[in-house]
Amino acid sequence: MLDAIPDATPTSDGIMSASDKAKLDGIPSGGGSALTVVDRSTDFNASVGNHYRVDTSGGNVTATLETPSSANQGQLIELKKIVGANNMIVSSSALIDGAASVTIAGGSTGAFQSLSVRSTGTTWDIV
Repeated sequence: MLDAIPDATPTSDGIMSASDKAKLDGIPSGGGSALTVVDRSTDFNASVGNHYRVDTSGGNVTATLETPSSANQGQLIELKKIVGANNMIVSSSALIDGAASVTIAGGSTGAFQSLSVRSTGTTWDIV
């Protein structure tokens, strides 16, 4: 009779559990997590799992980040100013690298600049 092979753990060899296989199946081809591309030109609420392309040609645009929590810990929000002479302001109810908001300036100096933030569960880290 064959001995049952135990599930693998971080410290011992074994077979993959069903829950680990489900996690592995959830990773997109190429690794990491795929972000949904979203275009915005007015103030909006930014949520994890999205890459926002922001047009500020009609005026300043404020992106308000969702509240960081244990549910979104480790997840990413990307914001990119694609056009416009006005500011893109990123704000949050929690701190963003120690600040209440981050501004990507208008004019040619702010064109095509981007900001990526990752939830720590309690704050946002700029990455």
